[in-house]
Amino acid sequence: MSLSVVGSPVERPTSNKSATPDSDRLLVGISALARMLDMSTRTIRRKHSAGQIPRPLKISGSIRWRISEINRWVDAGCPDRARWEAMQRGV
Repeated sequence: MSLSVVGSPVERPTSNKSATPDSDRLLVGISALARMLDMSTRTIRRKHSAGQIPRPLKISGSIRWRISEINRWVDAGCPDRARWEAMQRGV
C-alpha cells in the first residue's frame, strides 16, 4: 500500500515494531498495553500509579507487562493490584 504526500508516493513500512501482533509477544510496553486495553497511555500510567493494574516488570529501565498476566487479570474481572496479587498467591 502506498500513501501520497504532496504528490510524492510514500511507502508504508512493512517491518515495524508496532506491527508485531501482540499474540506473538511475551511482554508489552505501555503503548501496546494501552492499545490492548483500549485506554490512553496516560490512563495506564494513572492506573499503574494508583495500583489498579498488575505490577509490571522493570528491565534495564524499561517497564513491560506480561501479556499472559494481563489476559488472566482481565479474565478475573480486572481487580486492583493488591487483590490481584492476593489471588495469585492463593489467599
